[in-house]
Amino acid sequence: MSYEVLRYTIAQFAFICICFGISLASFFKRLSTKDWALLAFAMAFTVAADYFLILFNNQHMGLRFFPLAHICYTFRAIKINKRHIAAAVCVFAVLMLLPSNIIVFSAIYFIAFCINLIANGYSRHANHKIIIAGLILFALCDVNVLLYNLPRFISFPNEVSDIAFRLIWVFYAPSQFVLSVSGAKY
Repeated sequence: MSYEVLRYTIAQFAFICICFGISLASFFKRLSTKDWALLAFAMAFTVAADYFLILFNNQHMGLRFFPLAHICYTFRAIKINKRHIAAAVCVFAVLMLLPSNIIVFSAIYFIAFCINLIANGYSRHANHKIIIAGLILFALCDVNVLLYNLPRFISFPNEVSDIAFRLIWVFYAPSQFVLSVSGAKY
């Protein structure tokens, strides 16, 4: 890995860690303790996912953590009870114990993201519009991740894949920043 690539990789991960720090700092201007805790957990799972994805290019481990972040964002949008928490713990256990299969993890991620998007679409959260903006940016990032990875599975133009690779962080960085500030009272 060249020095420039290493520097860029570290900067990307540092940015996600800063977003996590912002979500933790929102404690002092939080909407509610429950909302703050769920946001902090979502951002912690995002840091864990990006630790593997960005620093080690380990998609199998990264895709184990991202669905958990989406579950936390979903819980911010709905009234949760003990059954929801038990289901989330079961999902966590399954994700950690499943043998590595990129297609299965991608499907689980996609389902968790869709549930998150739908739940937040109907949410009455005080920062509903901010969360939706963050999720739309996240979805645009994911579209580019898909376009970038398609040549691994089907015949697909490399030019499109190369452009998609450059666009991933154009959408991902703002999505994480917007989501990280979505727990503050404005």
